[in-house]
Order: sequence, then C-alpha cells, then structure tokens
Amino acid sequence: MSRSLPSSRLHSCVGVLRREVGVLVEKLLRSCPKIKNIYLLMRPKRGQDVTSRLSELIQSPLFETLRRDRPQELNKIVPIVGDITDPELGVRSIPLGGNSEVR
Repeated sequence: MSRSLPSSRLHSCVGVLRREVGVLVEKLLRSCPKIKNIYLLMRPKRGQDVTSRLSELIQSPLFETLRRDRPQELNKIVPIVGDITDPELGVRSIPLGGNSEVR
C-alpha cells in the first residue's frame, strides 16, 4: 500500500529543497571558480517564468557576497525549464551556450 504526503507537507519539502539547492549553488560558485556552468532544473510557477524565478533566487541575501565581489559568477547559473513530475523531467532541450542545444 502506497502512502502520499499531504499537499502542505510536500510544498514545505520543496521550499526546504530550494533553500538547500541555493546554498549548494552559492558554495560551488564561490569555492570552485573553474566551474563553467551550473544547470538548474526549474519549473514556471504562479505566472513567473524560470528566468524570473532564478533572478529572485540570485537576489536573495544568500548570494550577497557573490553579487558584491564576483557578480560574473552568477552568469554561470543556467535555468532549464522542466518538472520532476513529468516524463523525461519535462525537459525539451538543454542549452549548452551559444546556439547549441541538446535534446
């Protein structure tokens, strides 16, 4: 018999994961300058596209040091539109930089 989490608990888990992902991304960008890109699977939400959601994440206090000292590092974060509940994570293509994409 399978059990599912109540919707409110699931949403709070996603919020916690988002915060943890932010911490990891900030740490990687600050500590590993040779990283070329970090791809984040994100889904549009409440009328916000993934670019807006990424901008919101980058504007959080967590990224203050990078914004001040090495703002170019933030350009390494590449949002990928997707959803973990969809087949193939809902990913249609992955941007590789320039005009290249992988499907």
